[in-house]
Amino acid sequence: MVTKAGRLPGLMLGAVAVVAGLAWFSVTRQPRAHASARAGYVHDPPYMYTDAGGSPHGIAVDVLQQAASRAGITLEWVRVTAPLNADSALRSRLVDLWPNLAILNRRRPDIFFTAPWLQSDVWVVVRDQGELPPPQFGGKVGLSTLPVTQFLAAEHFPTAQWVLYADGPALVRALCTGEVPVAFLAAGDLADAQSSGSQCAAAALRAHAVRGSTLGLGVGAREGFEGTAERLRAEIDAMAADGALRTVVVRHSVYAAAEVLGVYEVMQARARTRYLAYGTVMLGVALLTTLTLAAAFYRANRRARQSRAAAAAMEAKLQAAQRLDMLGQLAGGIAHDFNNLVTIIVGYAVLIESEVSALPTAPQALQEIRRAGERASDLVRQLLTFSRRQLVEPRVLSLHEQLTETQSMLSRLVRDDIHIELDLHATHDLVSMDSGQLTRVLMNLTVNAGDAMPDGGTLTLATSNRPAAAGCVEAVHLTVTDTGIGMPPEVQARVFEPFFTTKTNGRGTGLGLASVHGIVTQAGGEVLVRSAPGQGTCFDVLLPTVEAPTAVQGSGGETTAAVAGSVILVAEDQDDVRSLVADVLSQAGYTVIEAANGRFALEHLRKDEGTIALVLSDLVMPEMSGQQLFERACHLPRATPFLFMSGYSEEGVPCSGASEPVLLTKPFTPEQLLQAVRAALSGHAAIARVDTHG
Repeated sequence: MVTKAGRLPGLMLGAVAVVAGLAWFSVTRQPRAHASARAGYVHDPPYMYTDAGGSPHGIAVDVLQQAASRAGITLEWVRVTAPLNADSALRSRLVDLWPNLAILNRRRPDIFFTAPWLQSDVWVVVRDQGELPPPQFGGKVGLSTLPVTQFLAAEHFPTAQWVLYADGPALVRALCTGEVPVAFLAAGDLADAQSSGSQCAAAALRAHAVRGSTLGLGVGAREGFEGTAERLRAEIDAMAADGALRTVVVRHSVYAAAEVLGVYEVMQARARTRYLAYGTVMLGVALLTTLTLAAAFYRANRRARQSRAAAAAMEAKLQAAQRLDMLGQLAGGIAHDFNNLVTIIVGYAVLIESEVSALPTAPQALQEIRRAGERASDLVRQLLTFSRRQLVEPRVLSLHEQLTETQSMLSRLVRDDIHIELDLHATHDLVSMDSGQLTRVLMNLTVNAGDAMPDGGTLTLATSNRPAAAGCVEAVHLTVTDTGIGMPPEVQARVFEPFFTTKTNGRGTGLGLASVHGIVTQAGGEVLVRSAPGQGTCFDVLLPTVEAPTAVQGSGGETTAAVAGSVILVAEDQDDVRSLVADVLSQAGYTVIEAANGRFALEHLRKDEGTIALVLSDLVMPEMSGQQLFERACHLPRATPFLFMSGYSEEGVPCSGASEPVLLTKPFTPEQLLQAVRAALSGHAAIARVDTHG
């Protein structure tokens, strides 16, 4: 006979099993979902946009599409354009789902939200280091077309004048150029603004956090599609757990690295929450024995140690990135003064070369001086390119010429026991890229190959053409192949990730190949890697080809007539540079008026009665900069064209009014100076920069 006391342990175990089973079912059951749905998106890079082929892409689009594929759900993507937005598209049933919608209480009555899978921050950014405007601020506030920024603006500045822009980059440009004094910027756009060059640096931006600016973004759904949204949300959790999410989002990390890292942090927190739920279920069973409880404490302690180690590794990587940024600031700081000196060396060498031809060795000596100055200029441009302070200016380039010209420089990046070979067979090698960025791609791939050949070897750079396929353009195929140690599959899968490196501490930042991927992708191309341990590595770079630009026809006679006897006002604070420029112009038949800074130049312009035909001004000067001189000259009764000089490529060219200025980069030769002056005077300078580097 079984007593009540004997049955009690069995009843308790049965109750625990029932409770555990119900809890397990509650956390693991999958919501009911539709077999197909319409998902909406707008132009909001890098989260969502339409690529060159007309297909939707972006972090949010790619994540939801991958989750739908895993769940067996067919998504039809619908591009939503103004005046509609995410809210109105869901309410009007134009779409059923939205990949990443900010979770706001005012939206909840009409829209269903899953738990957030992405976190984003919105900042109030003010020019000129300004304080946060008061609530009664009535001036202009720049906003993107996203509803969430408009909700925040209405809450914090109800009387402000809204100025809407198509996307984040357009809003950044408006803020940096002074179209609006205040703007609501997403964290990614703010990071771009703070690293976009002198125009934004001159704006002296200051960011302020406001209430409600940290937003959780989940999958939004209209009525009837709640189960579909939850099913997709569960698949995103599964992607985070098995590593598929990293593979999807890393393609966009170059454009929004901060946001991608935010995704990882939020997803890791979500994964820990899921494991905690499972752990809670198992705790009821674990209470039966103290051994299981002790094991649980041990696992928690181990996870805490791993978390601290991961935080320390991330801090080290951020410090490495900060050191790179400091190097860039140093490069930019010395470039202006160094290029002034090179301008003087090269300029005077050219001027006196013809005057001392009677001395047998003098012309050769002067040519050596000139070549030394030009090599010094090349070193400065390489330094600026490496430190990312060079302006990005895509133009038509010959890939073969670029490879040939940089071969000797690339050889200096590797050891003497590594031989670099060129194997150029492409019949069509013209591409549209920034010369400095293409050089950076070649440098990073060369350095990477050199590190992979510790015992020496051969690095081969070869080209060929890939014919146009359906829906694609013809491409030039550049292969960079080394005979090094190769890479295992797990390293190949992460080779383009920011901050990923296999080098020892202090020898690599993990940014080189990530920047290669970003530059090539931005140029409309693709970069792939092929490798095997012990068999070397090959990087395949595919770049779309372009046609050669049509030559502009012009008349030399008209140019000469237009500039004969012209009066030129030269504003330059460096006495020796100003003297050189004045000598070159005077010998060419121009009348020169010299001004030691922008203030003196403005006084000459105010007194001018129509005789000054051109202002040739440096950009960086004490008391009044070239940009300030240009802005004040635009308000004078008579419009005078401007030609700017600068020894630092990050200094932006001011642009306003009908007279668009041109930038002549230092160092320049007398011939290049006269060519730029003639172009500015004749009105044929239709470009925003005169390239003095060939």
